[in-house]
Amino acid sequence: MLKIIFRKSFEKSLLKFSHIERKRILKKISDLSEEKENLDIKKLHPKDKNWYRLRIGRYRVIFKYETKRVILFEVDSRDRIYFYVS
Repeated sequence: MLKIIFRKSFEKSLLKFSHIERKRILKKISDLSEEKENLDIKKLHPKDKNWYRLRIGRYRVIFKYETKRVILFEVDSRDRIYFYVS
């Protein structure tokens, strides 16, 4: 099981969503911590092997893998999320 670390930027961006959407996002993050295999995860930058995105419908979570933990940086819609990592 991976430890999940929420950055302040992630917590702030999560508050923009409705209660139902927040529950759905947090459920997928729980699945990520349990290392389930049915998640839609892709690498973002080939140079830095630790940056990934988790797809949750039309939303994306930007996170970074480290030893035994995941750091969550941002969650937003598909059309806006990639401005945070560019």
